[in-house]
Amino acid sequence: MLIDQEREAPALIYEDGMYYMVTSGCTGWDYNSALYARSEFLLGKWKLIDNPCEGERYRENYGGQCTYMFRVKEQIYIMFDHWIPDNLQNSGYSIFPVTIRDGSLTIRWKRASGLFCDLVTELILFIGYIE
Repeated sequence: MLIDQEREAPALIYEDGMYYMVTSGCTGWDYNSALYARSEFLLGKWKLIDNPCEGERYRENYGGQCTYMFRVKEQIYIMFDHWIPDNLQNSGYSIFPVTIRDGSLTIRWKRASGLFCDLVTELILFIGYIE
C-alpha cells in the first residue's frame, strides 16, 4: 500500500469519504515516528502525509505503537500499545483523541486523568446502545 515504505501496525478509520491509516516504522523495540496516509479507496493509491502526533514525545509515537482506531459517538480515538521488552506483563496501552479536519489527521498528546474516565463512561454508554 505504501510503496518504498517499511511500515507496520496499521490503524484504519473511514471518515468523510476518505480512509485514513496511521502506521509505525519497523524498528523493533526502538521508538519511531508515526506516519499517516489517506485514500479514497481502501485498495486504491494511498497518499503518505506526515507524522500526525503533536506534543510531548511526538517523534517517538508517545513511547508506543498504534494498534487501532475506533469511534465512540462522534469522537475518534486511537489506541497505542506500550511494550516493555524486559517486563512484558507490565506493558500497557494509551488512548488519544483523533481530530480529522480538512483531510488532515492529528493525534494530540494529552495528560489528563479525566480523559480515560470520560472515555470509559462513553464506551459503557455506547455498548449499552448495541443491545
